[in-house]
This record gives sequence, C-alpha cells and structure tokens, in this order.
Amino acid sequence: MGSDLFKFKSSGTRRTDRQNKRAERITLTQDIGIKTPVSNKTGRTFFDMTTDAQVQLKDNMKNFIMTNAGERLGLPQFGANLYPLLFDFTSREDFIQAATKNIIEGAAIYFSAVHIENIIILDVDRSEIAEINKKSMAKVKLRVVFGVPSLRIANLAVDVILVPGG
Repeated sequence: MGSDLFKFKSSGTRRTDRQNKRAERITLTQDIGIKTPVSNKTGRTFFDMTTDAQVQLKDNMKNFIMTNAGERLGLPQFGANLYPLLFDFTSREDFIQAATKNIIEGAAIYFSAVHIENIIILDVDRSEIAEINKKSMAKVKLRVVFGVPSLRIANLAVDVILVPGG
C-alpha cells in the first residue's frame, strides 16, 4: 500500500502559501440605535441607524427631555415631564429648579450611567419673542449638559425648545 493510492493535493494549504489579507478586511460599523426622527434615507435597514455612541446618547437624552409622563407606551413614567411646568413658566420663579429636579430624577432612573452636569435656560432671540407674542405662546430653550463618566464622555449638550400652549 503505497502513497500512490491517496492524493493529498486538496487537503489544505501549506504554511508558505498563506497570505496576509489584513488590508482587504472590511470593517463593518455596529448599529447602536434608531435615529430620530425616524427615516429610511440610506435603505440599508428598515430604519436609519446610529453608529456613534455620543450621537445616540444625545438623541436619547433629547427624547427623554421632550417626553411627558404617560406618553411612552409600556413605560408610563418615562420622561422629564416638563410641559406641566411650562404652563406656569411666566408666573413660576422656581421653574429652573423644578425642571432640573425632574430631569435629574428621571435620568437617574432611566439613564443611570448619565451624570447631569448643568441645565441652563437659553435666551430667546428678539425676533423669536415678537413672533411668539403674536401667537400668545411661551417658548423656553433649555440646554442640558451631561456626561457618562464610566465611558469617559463629558460635556455633551442637548438643546431643546419647549413651546406650550399659552
């Protein structure tokens, strides 16, 4: 029984035949979450997805701030619940303290890794004030500065515009 019965040509490759193909590797991005507002511009998935953690954090925080209790299906307490405070904005002197309390307490429940650094009421432009007064409405611009210490992410800011009926 000799070696002429078995042919080992197709059993593998020699170590000397191997090639380094690292330059040809394709790096795929990891989808983290759905971009809002929901769209399908890329056509790659059903919804456009976020691939950057900081962009997704900002998007999640913005959605949290603009959501009121009872608006989120399955999570009735989700949200900063700022709109009830806005109806008393002009007569309420402790608005920023109440808004800060709502945002910090809600973020502690739903975003435990997030640390709220600062909440600021931004000035509304004069042109915007004139337009708002014509409509008899109030407008509040909030900037929420936050970070995620465990990920070494700091000074992310989200600007939201809150306009209640008035």
